[in-house]
Amino acid sequence: MRKGAIVLALIFTLFIFTFGYDEILSFVPKDFDVAIVVDDASKNFVSLTKDVSFFKYMFSEEGLAFNLRVNNILDEAEKESQVPKEVFKDAISKEVLIASKGVVVNADDITSLDINFYIDLLRNIGANSIVVFESREPDNFLKFLSALTDLKLSKDDGYYIMQDKYTSVFAKVYKGYVVISGNKASVERAILSMDNEDEQLIETNADVMNFFERNNGFILGFFKGNSFKVSMGVDVKEELKTDRFELVAYATENRFVVDVKQYVNGNLEKPLNFLSSSDYMDALPKYGNYYMGISVKSSAEALNKIIRWFSGKSEDIDKISKVFMMLLKNSSDKAYIMGDISSASDVTFAALIKFNKEKEEELKKVLVEYGARESEDGWVMSIGKESHLFFYYEDSYMIVSNIKKEKYEKLSKVKKLIDYPPYSYIKKYLPKKDILRVFVDVGDILYKTVGIKHSSVLMFYQIYEKGVFIYKLEVM
Repeated sequence: MRKGAIVLALIFTLFIFTFGYDEILSFVPKDFDVAIVVDDASKNFVSLTKDVSFFKYMFSEEGLAFNLRVNNILDEAEKESQVPKEVFKDAISKEVLIASKGVVVNADDITSLDINFYIDLLRNIGANSIVVFESREPDNFLKFLSALTDLKLSKDDGYYIMQDKYTSVFAKVYKGYVVISGNKASVERAILSMDNEDEQLIETNADVMNFFERNNGFILGFFKGNSFKVSMGVDVKEELKTDRFELVAYATENRFVVDVKQYVNGNLEKPLNFLSSSDYMDALPKYGNYYMGISVKSSAEALNKIIRWFSGKSEDIDKISKVFMMLLKNSSDKAYIMGDISSASDVTFAALIKFNKEKEEELKKVLVEYGARESEDGWVMSIGKESHLFFYYEDSYMIVSNIKKEKYEKLSKVKKLIDYPPYSYIKKYLPKKDILRVFVDVGDILYKTVGIKHSSVLMFYQIYEKGVFIYKLEVM
């Protein structure tokens, strides 16, 4: 009995994997760079909008009512195509495959929940890209899809063609799947791959097989080399070459999580120097809605993230850049940035830098060169006609801000970031050391911009384990 149970368990395991992701992944040719599977979009969509505070607000009638917009779009397609929208919903309740060659994919795009993004993706699908759906009613599904994308549907020599004056999209039905591409050759290559294991990415690349075998999620993505882009991460890849990226997005408890792993080859010890504690972020005053801690080892990127807060004449930006670069190059651990990104006119900003006080004389020379004057608390630099930057110390940090020291100290005594429940809650999921950490109080931004009270936050961080950069985004 025991031996029989083991055999049955093995057969069951093989059955699950054989008829799981790998069936739809069989359409991906071995020389493709990108393979993304969106699993049961309709179910995961409901889970997100039900359990995650931010998305619940975005899609509910009490919030921004994006759900109504989605339904309106589907209702219009249903009316035009004369096909029930349930045919479309049925297809996206199964695995949907997106694959490509020679394309760089942005993380912001594939985790988008905007239906218009995916409609544009289908309308403008490239010659070396494919999208595959499973459908029980492929003819009706394509009729609905053509209405959804506002393309005219025709059929020729076994192909469905969706087109208008500027666009042509080709589709073919094969073994219950609808294979879509920007040209016929890619459709045929996908079908050839499906029938020939030697041509399949999943069968010829062990990393792909292992990734899809060991992970579950709303969105799973495998990317060769540099075919993937994470815009918020710190670039510390000198002397390093990217082997692959792996992405897993999922909803858990009350959070939406996106995990990205970047596997690298080369000098694997150097990035370890970029890791440091971000604990001082806890002590920042709860004032504003944006907080960042970034390794000063990446001084150029830290500078770039600071300068984004400033606008004005190029000569003003230039002198601000030079002052901050001098500070960053002579500092240690993390630089912190805090501010209010919802204010259109009077932006509140502060940068905290652990400056080496032995370099104070050099700093004074730079400040004097750019017209700063010494004050009771530190230094004051004029920016433009009416704005000022104040330089002063708090604890062991040099603070550069448009907030005077007296006000900053009062804010620090009123409430610190660690006293803010959403931050203290999400912090328990964070690592002890990281390269970059960003916390955004989305609820505060919504209140200040549209006047609606809603509790929602976002946390992003980047860490490094030998040979692997890890990026994580959490929304709650």
